[in-house]
Order: sequence, then C-alpha cells, then structure tokens
Amino acid sequence: GIIHSATTGMFPAVQMLTATHSAMLIDLVPQNQLLLFQREGEDVVARQNENFDAIAEMTGTRMSMFSKRPIILLEGKSDVIILRRVVRYFRENEPGYEKLTVDVDFDFYIIGGCGNAEFVYEEFRRAFPRRRIFVGFDRDKEGRNAFGRLVGRESKCALYDITDRHKPLPKADCAFLLPFPDGFEGQDFMMEDYLPGAFVQNWLGQWLRRCGRFSSVSNPRGGLKECIGSPQADFSPEDFRGFKPLVDFFVWLQKEVGTRV
Repeated sequence: GIIHSATTGMFPAVQMLTATHSAMLIDLVPQNQLLLFQREGEDVVARQNENFDAIAEMTGTRMSMFSKRPIILLEGKSDVIILRRVVRYFRENEPGYEKLTVDVDFDFYIIGGCGNAEFVYEEFRRAFPRRRIFVGFDRDKEGRNAFGRLVGRESKCALYDITDRHKPLPKADCAFLLPFPDGFEGQDFMMEDYLPGAFVQNWLGQWLRRCGRFSSVSNPRGGLKECIGSPQADFSPEDFRGFKPLVDFFVWLQKEVGTRV
C-alpha cells in the first residue's frame, strides 16, 4: 500500500518500478500496472499483464485479494502449480470431472516452507477474517511437525484436522495431510510422490548425467521441485493419473464448503 501510494501520489511525475516475487504484493497492484518478466530460453521477455494465467503459472497463485472464496495454503510454489495442471488434466481427460474449475473454486497461496506455517496462517487469518482457510502439508517429517503444531491442543491456532474426510467438515479453519494413494505402504509421502516411478527415474537419470563431477552433485529433491514448478516442464497425461486421491479430496472439500460456508 505504501509503495503504491508513493508511485501514484507522492511522485506523480516519476515512473517507479517495483520488483517482487510475492503473490500477495502483486494482488495489491491495479491489474493494468503489472508487467510480467518471464524467461524463454536464454532470453527474458517482458509482457504487459493481460493474461493472469501467466502470473498464476509463475507465482503458483491467482489474483485473489478481493475474492470471497475459501483459501488453501500449500507448502510451496511447485505444489500449487502442479495441482493446477493436474486439475486441468482431470477436467479435460477423465470422465466425471468435466465441471472442475482449474482452481477447484478455492484461492491457493504459498506458505513458503513448513517453518512459516503458523506465522503465515495467522497473517492470513488477520487479513481475511471472513474467509475460510485450509492448510495442507506433505507427509514428511517437517510437514507432520508443522501440521501437529497447527492442530495441537496447545496451539493458539487450534485448527481442525480434516485428514480423515469421513468426518463431518467443521465450520472453522482446518488443516490436512496429503491423502495417501490406494495401496500405499509407508509413512513419508510428498506431493511429488503422486508422480509415477518411471517419471521420477527418468528425471533422476537426466539429473545425474548433468551433475558431472562429485562436487557438483546437489540435492535431487530440490531439483525435481524446480522442474515441476517450471512452466516449461514436460509432462505426459499418464503422469497425472496418480493424483486422483488428491483431486478427489479437493472435490469433496469443494462440496462440503459449498454447503457450510
């Protein structure tokens, strides 16, 4: 708000450019004043922001500061981006999902890591006092710990646990862990684990070939997230079918919220 006031009020004859990666700050700017910079190969292209799908792909969220829809907070940018792609695939290819909207009638935002979960939730709660908020986590150690802090009895947030969707949905803010696919055996499970093993193995093979010397080897998990979060990432339809439990969870949540807002 202060930055925008400076550009329009304090210095009306000065053109001021403000750069940000924050989807919330982007939401505060009039749509006709947004400029999108996007990498295409080795070039960086600037576009006047007339297509908000491009912003959604880059930031993982839609323009929604003034929306009245429920909010879903997910851990990272790649989580939101791949979810939108998955929903689009189901809507266009799978029977029974034709009426899905790309954002499943929610506004998605990014927590930016499990360690920020409580702070981000509290800030969103203050910013949007009349909107329902749902917070989702991976089933790794960090995700389970953050989830426990939000739903724990001693938590000042005290969100309701809706991981088991057979329970009635309370008319309050809620948190959930990603639903397991059928037949899964294990404890840790992340958004990327819905992808088929063949996709992950193929990507790992390419990643290892790019590593070269041992000193250049980095964490492959971060690289896979970056790959998934890239608008240029190449997926086949078969890569998305394993996400059905997650899509069904959001369809259930959509129906429940529609009758309980």
